[in-house]
Amino acid sequence: MKKQVLSLVIGALCVPTSWAMSLEEAVSQGLATSPEIKEVVASYNSRLALSDQAVADYLPSLDLSGEIGYQRREKDRDTYSTTEEMTGRQASLRLRQLIFDGFGVSSNIDRTESEAEAERYRILYSAENFALNVSNAYLNVLREQQLLELAEDNLKTHLKYQRDITKKVKSGLSSTADISQINGRVARAQANVLSARNNLNDVNDQFLRLVNAWPKDLVQPDVDDRFLPASLEEALTLAKENNPTVSSSVQDIDAAKSAYKASKSGYYPEIDVYVEQRLGEDYDGAKGSDDDFSAMVRLNYNLFGGGRDQAKVAESVARLDQAKSVSENTVRQVEEGTRLAWSAVEILNQQKVFYRQHVEQSFQTLKAYQRQFKLGTRSLLDVLNTENELFEARKSYVNTDYQHIDSQYRLLNATGNLLDALYVTTPEEWEKGE
Repeated sequence: MKKQVLSLVIGALCVPTSWAMSLEEAVSQGLATSPEIKEVVASYNSRLALSDQAVADYLPSLDLSGEIGYQRREKDRDTYSTTEEMTGRQASLRLRQLIFDGFGVSSNIDRTESEAEAERYRILYSAENFALNVSNAYLNVLREQQLLELAEDNLKTHLKYQRDITKKVKSGLSSTADISQINGRVARAQANVLSARNNLNDVNDQFLRLVNAWPKDLVQPDVDDRFLPASLEEALTLAKENNPTVSSSVQDIDAAKSAYKASKSGYYPEIDVYVEQRLGEDYDGAKGSDDDFSAMVRLNYNLFGGGRDQAKVAESVARLDQAKSVSENTVRQVEEGTRLAWSAVEILNQQKVFYRQHVEQSFQTLKAYQRQFKLGTRSLLDVLNTENELFEARKSYVNTDYQHIDSQYRLLNATGNLLDALYVTTPEEWEKGE
């Protein structure tokens, strides 16, 4: 039944060539070349590097230093004075290990890890949205191609009427009013073709920008309904569990909690262990060799810092509240998007039924009017109006059909399943992190 309707809608389609770009291939190619995706991946890598920096604060620090230079020492006594000149040399090796800092380092590590995870989810979010944009562009190209075919077929039909009416006018079987009427309809049909070509050029350029390739021999995509939720309740549950935006906002909360813990480290003392070996020769104005070794535990406790520590805690509390509010707002936005997508899928699917009926009935009406026109019981205006109604009905069906497909992809995007439904493979580190 659907094939019959599509035949009524778009007529004979062009036969595709041996090579075609599927939607899945378009999304994969776009993801591989998109500057937008590369940008968020670079941001994620920078977050990983920050996390490694935080871990380094846990490890011992080993420093080697050396000095060499000219020294002069003068001694004044009551009975004499002396001047000594020498070349002083010194080398030291110092090991420092943090023992305790009020949980500042550990909290900072947790914060940077959560921030990196949040950025990883932003990669998935960006990739899901990019896939949705490519899907939309892909469908737009297919839709505008079919609308252009409809416009061109409509022009051919009107040109045929024009030829027939011209012959009838010359034979005296039709009035000059008919020729004026058909000429006006032909002009409008020609304008429709130009408009359709312009629309197709626009969506072709959009596709080129996203995929970095010209749309050629695109194929009608099939939505894998196994990934579609069976109910609105299931859709909302999937969205809150799978949508990367929600997951990213949760990681932002965890990062803010860790920052809050780190801000309280100023209330505690800092304890370090120092081990140092120092070797010197004629150093610091003293002739001879020096060989010093020390191992010490050092405690530093700030008793008053002008209220800086309290202000840090207050700042971290405010940022935690902010992260929670952002997360709550994100969940609401995702739920809203899911409801809108679900509603669109349901309504557009119902609309397609009525637009299909409109196409079928308009087609039957046109055939009847054409027969009656030949018998002289219908005017040319009746036939042309019915031709235009069929043309508009076909356009409405095509638009609604692609809007319905697009709404399904939007629903998959809202539930975080679009890339899976398109069977697009992403790098492993995007899925699991490092």
